[in-house]
Amino acid sequence: MPQLKKDYKRITMKLDRRIFEELDRYCSDIGMSRTEAVERILDRAISKYYFQEPDKRKPY
Repeated sequence: MPQLKKDYKRITMKLDRRIFEELDRYCSDIGMSRTEAVERILDRAISKYYFQEPDKRKPY
């Protein structure tokens, strides 16, 4: 059975080399693609932000 196509938006960005290398190592360690890892990391960070009280919200 074919997999359903994911609704997505493409993102292009410059990333500090050190962060990219850490992301690459992280993905290799846990066996996950960079796309999936970044989606999960962003989802957690954004959810954490909105879970806080509005007057206590601070970006990282």
